Amino acid sequence: MVNTKINNELTYVEEPFLAHLDKVGWTVERWKGGKGCRADFGDVILESHAKAALLDLNPWLTDSQADDLVTDLHSFEKISLIDRNREGDDRLAVGFSAYNEETGEDNQPVRLIDYGKPKNNSFIAVSQFRIQRLEKEIIPDIVLFVNGLPLVVVECKSSTLKEPFFDGVAQIERYKRDFPDLFSYNQFVISTCRQTAKYTTITGNAENYLEWKEPYPFPLSDIDPAGGIVPSQEKLVWGMLSLGNFLDIVRNYTVWDGAIKKVPRYMQYRGARKLVERIRTNRKGGTIWHTQGSGKSLSMMYVIRQMYHSDDLKDWKIVLIVDRDDLEKQLRQTSAVLGYNVNVARSIEGAKQLVASETSDITLAMIHKFGETAEK
Repeated sequence: MVNTKINNELTYVEEPFLAHLDKVGWTVERWKGGKGCRADFGDVILESHAKAALLDLNPWLTDSQADDLVTDLHSFEKISLIDRNREGDDRLAVGFSAYNEETGEDNQPVRLIDYGKPKNNSFIAVSQFRIQRLEKEIIPDIVLFVNGLPLVVVECKSSTLKEPFFDGVAQIERYKRDFPDLFSYNQFVISTCRQTAKYTTITGNAENYLEWKEPYPFPLSDIDPAGGIVPSQEKLVWGMLSLGNFLDIVRNYTVWDGAIKKVPRYMQYRGARKLVERIRTNRKGGTIWHTQGSGKSLSMMYVIRQMYHSDDLKDWKIVLIVDRDDLEKQLRQTSAVLGYNVNVARSIEGAKQLVASETSDITLAMIHKFGETAEK
């Protein structure tokens, strides 16, 4: 007898998710619980894809060096999931280093991902990704791999269940407990029943999951040319998982705040992207309205990070002007989280000097420090 709930989940949730991943550029592989390209069911990294990417992105590496680096991808200094994930994020950002046998130079940067040219990477979506070790086994519905590294885990649930979203969250939590190494490089997790699709990071709980409500920069007509109602799941796939958007989120919009990992809300991503593009195209700014507690500081830092990773904008001077002491403190803390040094103006004269300098840096000042009254 066919399990109708499983059939409903596969037909109406998982397969549509995979279909839209295919549309936005992912290579979809249906493993049906098999090993796929792996040597063992216990492997969570697609080693053949990881090695191929290392050699493609770093052609000076030797074959044996690539093998050693693939081994290193499994190794972490610390045991806890949070510590491993932070180290994994550092690797995604800066890569490894190795000796260049061609030039004789040591500590040459080794890239894991080409953020500038998404097409230079492999994007593989595996459905029914079975992991098995001793008596433990899990089969996440969809795992997304970039250059062989598992960056996203998706759990699909039938909308006929009483609490499909929470059932998906509970399943993801079990995966994290039983096979934490699946999440060493994880950027976010997704629980979906198609009509409601929500995401969070590995440090989030059920209350922290959010919907991605707009597929920027894609119009809804790209998703459904017939003009029908676009489900939450499809908006998330196009808005977060289209190749350019996904790598952009990984590189510029993912931050650690203490022990909490954060990824953007859809309006933060849209606002920061539009502002940077406006600066790039016509050198004009604009206004982004925020309500209290909506993430103003993070939005500002997302803009700064994207500018610093853009060849045409990385040398700009950035001035942050605020009107409250608590916002100044918050911006200083947020910039420290992202690793940026901010020069804080302590006086009108100090603000003038910092702004007048030709150094490409970040200046933070209270608005009253730009008043007309001269200092005494």
